[in-house]
Amino acid sequence: MTKHRESRRLALAIGCLAFGISACGADALPRNVILISIDTLRADRLGTYGYERDTSPSLDAFARRGAVVERVVSETSWTLPAHVTMLTGLGPATHGVVGPIKRIADETPLLGEVLREAGARTIGLTEGGYMAANFGFDRGFDLFDDAPVGLRKNLERTREFIEERTSDEPYFAFVQTYHVHCPYHPAASMARYFRSPDAEFIETERRCDLYFNRLDLTPGQVRYLSDQYDRTIREMDTMLGSFFDWLDARQELEDTVVVITSDHGEAFGEHGEIGHSWSVDREVLLIPLVIVGAGIGANRLPGPVGLADLVPTLTDLLGLPPIAGVEGRSLAPHLRGEPSQVPLPEERFSEITWKGSLYSVMTDDHQLILDVEKGDTRLISLGEDSQVPPEVRARLESLVEDYRKRRRVTDTPALDEVSPVIRERLRALGYLE
Repeated sequence: MTKHRESRRLALAIGCLAFGISACGADALPRNVILISIDTLRADRLGTYGYERDTSPSLDAFARRGAVVERVVSETSWTLPAHVTMLTGLGPATHGVVGPIKRIADETPLLGEVLREAGARTIGLTEGGYMAANFGFDRGFDLFDDAPVGLRKNLERTREFIEERTSDEPYFAFVQTYHVHCPYHPAASMARYFRSPDAEFIETERRCDLYFNRLDLTPGQVRYLSDQYDRTIREMDTMLGSFFDWLDARQELEDTVVVITSDHGEAFGEHGEIGHSWSVDREVLLIPLVIVGAGIGANRLPGPVGLADLVPTLTDLLGLPPIAGVEGRSLAPHLRGEPSQVPLPEERFSEITWKGSLYSVMTDDHQLILDVEKGDTRLISLGEDSQVPPEVRARLESLVEDYRKRRRVTDTPALDEVSPVIRERLRALGYLE
């Protein structure tokens, strides 16, 4: 055993004490967490989820070393409420951050706050917009920065943070990036990838779904946007690959869990829309979840799970007590290959309610979407059978109505003002005209 590894074993034991864990073997529990959110990354555009294009070779290889959850359904389809769910373990209605000027309530505990209180050093690096400090995302971080410096720079800063801390300090690093978010603008070096013969160029600079959905796009133009999206994924994957190599060189995964996920996906004309602003169709809800590191065996979990399950999973993996009121369920027993006393639900619910009311319930085989304002439902078969029995529709309609009745609805404070900096960032991301 190398001197470096011996010091890490000692640091792990100290970290167990820091987290208040009474029975913690050297290889039993992780002590550090790295959570990377690739905003707008849909699962089916990654090789590990079956995509035929080679968009994600580094992430695919990394995923083979740990757990991949095959069906992950986001609770909503846009950045702000989805990330609040990711970092609180609460559904959108419960945490109440469901509109574009809402902020996280002071009394709602965030993952960073919980881990810092348990003794971890914490860093949060986002790219602003709806992930700015103004919305409350800075709470719980020793260092938080929402400057839009890009994924490459923020991964470098994460490395510096890990290197500069003392060896006996557990840590939590949260990195969020809009790299694959519109306006789908990869570096020129990515142009050699994924060139569809029928693609027709359309300008994307500072243009997003609010712009594209006003146009009568040709199939070739939609294909071009889709190709550009795939190129941004490949570029992102290269950056992640370098970061994974650095983690391996430091033997960081001996006592660290790395989570790669997203907040929502993106549509490319599957149901007539580009983007994700007002949709709960499967292409904007199905997201990746890859968990690699200490105590995590190589396996694939069928799911379904949601973003609310991340917080209870991570606290469980670290040996911390569960957070009161959390709605998600821990995946830790499933990740360790242990029997679980709490089975995962067979259906997942999603919603978007700030300029209307759309609700979705998704099972392995079907999805039902309720549009409250229009007063209609849409039933979609996710399997090979296009004929859906009437009793299936009736069951899913009943599930949605029950979900709406039992939701805990919270009213959270609004921002005092939206700064010009945030407005400009949101405009560049396509959220504002």
